[in-house]
Amino acid sequence: MLVVETNGEVVGFAYFEYEPMLYAELATKVAWLHDAHPATRDAARWLGVAEWVVRGLGGDDIAELSLASRTGWLDVHACDWWDETLAWTGIGRDLLAPLAVAGTPAGSVGDALPAARGAVLAVGGHDHLSAAVGAGAVGEGDVLDSWGTAEALIRATAPLPPERVLEAVRLGINVGRHAVPDRHCLLGADRTGAMLGRVMAMLGYGQRYAWNDVFEVGGLFSVINRPYDGDRETDLRLLVDLTFRF
Repeated sequence: MLVVETNGEVVGFAYFEYEPMLYAELATKVAWLHDAHPATRDAARWLGVAEWVVRGLGGDDIAELSLASRTGWLDVHACDWWDETLAWTGIGRDLLAPLAVAGTPAGSVGDALPAARGAVLAVGGHDHLSAAVGAGAVGEGDVLDSWGTAEALIRATAPLPPERVLEAVRLGINVGRHAVPDRHCLLGADRTGAMLGRVMAMLGYGQRYAWNDVFEVGGLFSVINRPYDGDRETDLRLLVDLTFRF
């Protein structure tokens, strides 16, 4: 998320989507935004969505390391912002929040949510990596198969030297900081979950009838209930086919 402020007041923001294998896409999108929408050059702070929520609840601005790894702006070896890509994008370090490991306290809830006032705020990190932490798969060589829209194979490892990172990236494996301190994450992903959604859309109850090997009729009825634009929608589908042989 890129937040645009003028005189301390938020006047606009933009969301960014990413492909699992293109972690640096955010840097290229911000560079494009600067050219296509020059007002974004006046942005005061860049925050990811989770970090924006923490800020909105009254917490401090932070940049969680496993999420920062997806921007293209993080030097995963130095564990610091990468000045070369910042310069290429056309932004300075002052746009970015201080880096922090997942779970680092980032202030407490204020008046934005009175029922939770005083609760400690923190950013949990990238979803698949948080799942690895919950499953206890963060030891040397541990691998977790985490499923969502994407299926992610995640391996935790001690920080790798630059030549090993380059080797992994050339093989199509993403390398970033883990949601636990002093660990790298090797991540390979595919949109298996989304593919299974398409398979589920083809499942249902069907019947076929044939007469004298000449005429056939068939029908397939399916019901799909899925989230859409913040709500859930139900699709009822009826597929009918006719076959006539002559």
